[in-house]
Amino acid sequence: MIHQPDTVLQLVGSALLACSVALFALMIVAAAFAARREDSTKRSLTALGVILAALAALSAVIGGVSLAAGTFA
Repeated sequence: MIHQPDTVLQLVGSALLACSVALFALMIVAAAFAARREDSTKRSLTALGVILAALAALSAVIGGVSLAAGTFA
């Protein structure tokens, strides 16, 4: 039997990895803005950066697992 990868899982995995890259980029932008702002805005931008980093890490893990499952299924 010939192994054929699951292209839907690969597509979903690739999309999630692309989303994680975009979220990490937004986190860097939020951190850059937080470095220039006052205390109240800096606190909220820092919290936003932490939330974006957590979402990006979760998206990268799920995307990697999905991509691997699609490749090796």
